Formats: sequence, C-alpha cells, structure tokens
Amino acid sequence: LYTPFLFLGYGSDNDTYNVLWTGAYFVRTLDYIPSRGPGFFVFETVTFFLNVLGGSLLTNLGVMVMSLVTLYSFLRLCRQFNIPHTPLLALILAVHPYYWVNSTCTMDYLFALGFVFLGMLQVLRGKYFTAGVAMALGVGSRATAILIAAGFLIWYFLTQPQARKLLFQTGVAAAFF
Repeated sequence: LYTPFLFLGYGSDNDTYNVLWTGAYFVRTLDYIPSRGPGFFVFETVTFFLNVLGGSLLTNLGVMVMSLVTLYSFLRLCRQFNIPHTPLLALILAVHPYYWVNSTCTMDYLFALGFVFLGMLQVLRGKYFTAGVAMALGVGSRATAILIAAGFLIWYFLTQPQARKLLFQTGVAAAFF
C-alpha cells in the first residue's frame, strides 16, 4: 500500500526541508542549529545520512520502516492484552489517511512513534534497558513522543507492581540517553 508513494519526493511539509538543511549544516560545521524548536537531533541526523545515501526515496523508506515497526508493535501490544479484533484494528490504523500519508514522506511523527512503540514492546518482553533507549530515541526524534512514552510507563507502573523496580531502569536509561 505504501510503496508507490515513496517515489513522490520528500512530502509537502516545509519543515522537511529545514530538517535536511539542519543535517547538512551540522555535518559541515559541527554546529547544531535545530530545524525548529526544541530540535529533533535523532531524526535530523538519521535523515541527513539517508538523504546522502539515497535522497528522498531512502528518507521516505526509513520513515516507512518505522511505520511498519509501529504497526508490528501495535499488533503485539493488542495481542498481549487480549484486545479483540486485533488484525482489523491494525488494518484500520494502517489505512487511516493521516497515518498512510505520514508513512510515506520524510516527517518525524512516525519515526518517533516507531521508537516509542518499540520501547513499549521491549518493556513487555522484560528488556527494560533497551526499552529506555528506544523511548529516548523516540523523544529525540520528536519531543512530544514523551507523552506517549511517559503515559505508557505510568500506566504499566500502576498496573504491574512486580515490575516497578525494573521500570525505574527504563526511566533512567531514557533520561540518560
């Protein structure tokens, strides 16, 4: 579903071109000037390297891969918590116009969401340190991803008392990175 749209350029958001400029400027001068406040260093850096290697096709493909990570993690989370009609829910998410468009253009929304959902999945797998790193990469890709990561961690902390000490490790790793 997504592949044909990968070839349509970076997308229509002007911020994408600021991201491209930021990456190029940082590599050239080692002076980081965010594309927009507060800065999205992870996404800007990854996008710079993908752009150098393959232009808009590769930057869009990178976002699509993170979109697929999000969908996979969403499926796993739904199954873990016995949510009914999981495949239908995932399909609805995948073909929602907003999600579809943002899965095929160079923007940070789904890049950040992919890392945060991966972090959630890692928590459920008992890999608390890597969960923190993944969530930190999500927040470093888009600052508002902290709302999803923190919301999940608080909910898990409240509902899973046996994991509270280990969740602390996730929080420390996320804060450090």
